[in-house]
Amino acid sequence: MSIPAISEAIIRHNSNASSYSRGEAYCKQGAVINLKKRGNQIQAAVEGSEIKPYQVSINFDAGGITSVCCSCAYDYDGWCKHVVATLLTCVRSGAVIEERPTLEKLLNHLNHLQTQSLVQKLVEKNPESIDDVVYK
Repeated sequence: MSIPAISEAIIRHNSNASSYSRGEAYCKQGAVINLKKRGNQIQAAVEGSEIKPYQVSINFDAGGITSVCCSCAYDYDGWCKHVVATLLTCVRSGAVIEERPTLEKLLNHLNHLQTQSLVQKLVEKNPESIDDVVYK
């Protein structure tokens, strides 16, 4: 599925004036990096005021955007400036979106030992995630 029609009007409608303005500035500065599409999700990193870029994910279906998520702490009126910057970058220069395989497709190519090794490495990086490993 291609990216649904996203207009600047939709972005403006779902954000407040400050977030839109600041997101537009980030877009113009080229702060949106690593823009990828994986299935029905757009992922990006947005360079901001912190050392590590903020991680943005935007889910969509044929009808449009279904949800947005950003690693920033913004929880106020509408979408944050990082989501706005990502979507404006998609609208204004869609050619920079790299098409990548979904997680499901990536995992389908792994055998049992590769999958086990991957899970072990992920748990080493994030020890509390061991609780997400289900034993039956």
